[in-house]
Amino acid sequence: MSSVLIDRIVRAAALVLVAGCVAPAAAAIRTVTNTNNSGEGSLRYALIFADPGDTITFDLTYPAVIRLQNELSFSKNVIIDGPGADRLRLDGDGNDQFFMLRIAAGVAVVFNQVQISNSYSIAIDNNGDLTLNDAVVSYNPRGPVNNFGTLTANDTVFTENRGAGQSGAIANYGTATFNRCVFSNNQARTTGGAMLNDAGATLVVNDSTFVGNAAGSSGNFNRGGALFNVGTATLKNTTFSQNISGPDGRGGAIENTGALTLDSITFSANVATAEGTGISNYGTATVRRTVIADSCSGTALMSAGDNLGSDSSCFAAASALNDSANVSLLLGALRDNGGPTPTVALLPGSPAIDAVVVNAAGCSGTDQRGVARPLGVRCDSGAFERDPDRVFEDGFE
Repeated sequence: MSSVLIDRIVRAAALVLVAGCVAPAAAAIRTVTNTNNSGEGSLRYALIFADPGDTITFDLTYPAVIRLQNELSFSKNVIIDGPGADRLRLDGDGNDQFFMLRIAAGVAVVFNQVQISNSYSIAIDNNGDLTLNDAVVSYNPRGPVNNFGTLTANDTVFTENRGAGQSGAIANYGTATFNRCVFSNNQARTTGGAMLNDAGATLVVNDSTFVGNAAGSSGNFNRGGALFNVGTATLKNTTFSQNISGPDGRGGAIENTGALTLDSITFSANVATAEGTGISNYGTATVRRTVIADSCSGTALMSAGDNLGSDSSCFAAASALNDSANVSLLLGALRDNGGPTPTVALLPGSPAIDAVVVNAAGCSGTDQRGVARPLGVRCDSGAFERDPDRVFEDGFE
């Protein structure tokens, strides 16, 4: 082998070694300095020139509104780090000609502490991996969030949204998880006042509240005042209150035709004009440690024990399962009882207090507010764990 060839091989190997030792560029922080729709200093400009993994922050005069006059597309991984949902609003400007925010498949986007409002089309069309943290999605009159990918929402409020057909706030066709979220006063024209979980989709809801949502203004097929589940849904430590399905509606809180699992749920003051003020079940529904101060209809619920109902439509009194029917549940009104989301408290003497017997072994952890369970002899059924040392209902000692 010639010395020239050997020298070339050595040089090439050195270049490969150097290239392999070069560290990837660190993620940059890009700052938005004006509320313009486009141009230098705008959110759109920052997004166009961001590298994958960058964080976009804001240096504006608050409160600030960024009015988007055309679609904002996400084709790279990025974090949108807002100053607070009460300080920065991304506004669709009442336009119905485009999706306000569109996330491409294979792309991961995080929104921290922003409000997304006033889109007259789909506010968010997610085909990738979307995370909402401490956000607000509000006042979108044509269906705010379509999820075809993976959606995770933490400590986020979905309020006053409207769906022209199914789903007032969320239409889930992929995988969606909601932790410590509030769904309030959303409305769908037909099914799923707050949410549709479609066939083949997977939904998980923890420590959340559905209040004042409504399904039905079309006069037919009005189902699921808060949730219409066709796929697979698992809910834990969650409250449904004052949701409505009508006219001629069923499932004031939930209409289920898929596979539903409920654990430590409280239903109170929901309304359906036809049947099932709490749950209308035409699929499979497994229920444990749950309190229903409403009625049920359709296929019988599959009890896993420690449930209580205000009538006999949801549960039969079954000593082996420790279920109770036709009992006065003694529930308070929905209110702030501490924790990140409003809850319905158990009043003194409620039969749901210390009611968990069959499922006692799996009852460690917290209630919807994050309060440790158990506080008494045993865990309480429903989403709320009552403090036996509390003297007054408002929480003062």
